[in-house]
Amino acid sequence: KGDMVIVSGRQCGKSLIASIKACDFALKHPNTTTMIVSVTAPQSEEMLLKCLNRLETAHPKKIDKKTKHKPTKSMIRLTNGSIIRCKPVGVSGTGIRGYTVHLLIADEAAHMPEECWQAIEPTLLTTAGTMILVSTPWGKKGYFYDAYISGDFKTFHVNSLEVMKTREFSDSWTQIQQTKAIERINRNRERWSELKFRQEYMGEFLDDLLQFFSDNLIKECQTLKRKPIIPDRTYYLGIDVARMGRDASTFEIFIKLENGHVAQVENIVTTKTLLHETTDRIIELNRQYNFKKIYIDDGGFGVAVFDYLLKEPTTRNKVEAINNSSRALDKDGNRSKRILKEDLYMNTLRLMEQGKVRFLDDENLFFSFKCIQTEISEETRKLKISGDDSHIVEGVIRALWAAQGKNLSIWIDYV
Repeated sequence: KGDMVIVSGRQCGKSLIASIKACDFALKHPNTTTMIVSVTAPQSEEMLLKCLNRLETAHPKKIDKKTKHKPTKSMIRLTNGSIIRCKPVGVSGTGIRGYTVHLLIADEAAHMPEECWQAIEPTLLTTAGTMILVSTPWGKKGYFYDAYISGDFKTFHVNSLEVMKTREFSDSWTQIQQTKAIERINRNRERWSELKFRQEYMGEFLDDLLQFFSDNLIKECQTLKRKPIIPDRTYYLGIDVARMGRDASTFEIFIKLENGHVAQVENIVTTKTLLHETTDRIIELNRQYNFKKIYIDDGGFGVAVFDYLLKEPTTRNKVEAINNSSRALDKDGNRSKRILKEDLYMNTLRLMEQGKVRFLDDENLFFSFKCIQTEISEETRKLKISGDDSHIVEGVIRALWAAQGKNLSIWIDYV
């Protein structure tokens, strides 16, 4: 009972536990509202789906399935008058204003911007309501961390390795799954930095993992709305390629302005697309915008798309490949001065800080920038940059590098 903070490593079942709490509360307290919030709609809808699955399994007759009340992807109504809703809070929390809530569950609460909590807290004001915050940590900052150390919340902490080793076997959790999960965690321990491992799997709040682009800086740069294509202007395309599954391909389009500044005109994200579909999309975008340069990540599946674009007459003289650990590669196979991931990110940061770039006012873009973290390697003392939802930013940094193509040495010298 009471307000809770659940701090957890990845895949520990924190969202499942929270959904069980939501169902139990709604069943035991008639005519109440339970609200599930998260940064994005898919996250909150995923937890609501867990609630629906539990109710259909354990309490199917408690679900109000009348025509106008039957469950949707954003609301479940029970026969006792209680409602379970889900809402994305976005950047400012606007979507949750106006609701009165008895139980509020915030999923991945560590990632919610500070302004959101100013909209969330008042929803509980007149109900003596309860708040449950669940998340993997995201540095020693923000509402989630403050709640964890405040003493006002009951706190729980679990790590991924402990959960994988102690979870009881069942039809949905076998010994084979356990073995593979522990192997994956140990493999990631070798591949990841110690700090990243401790945050993601051990669920630790760390000072040394810092957000690379501040919330305020991102918001200051997000001032643009989408406009029609202007003919005979200089456009650049940055691409981050995925193939299938949950990862996404992104196409980030920028225009070079007369004062030398750069402005974003489009942010396109595709999921579950085949390589030939990604290639076709690039060719079609080039037909519409007539890009001066196309910069693509040729790591992984991106190399196949790059190879095809080199054979395509309309893109051959425009496309260049640049991944996060190698030199740029042009149409003739020549490698330019070594460009690392840090160079691409530092170039973008500098343009943002100097007010030379403006982005679309797009929440997906905001959260992609927000997820980027930095740390200093203890072994090499070099900057390391990473992010769990970085695909949009990866396209952006390539487009901006392309747009600054005549001044590559300047940006490298800055690093």
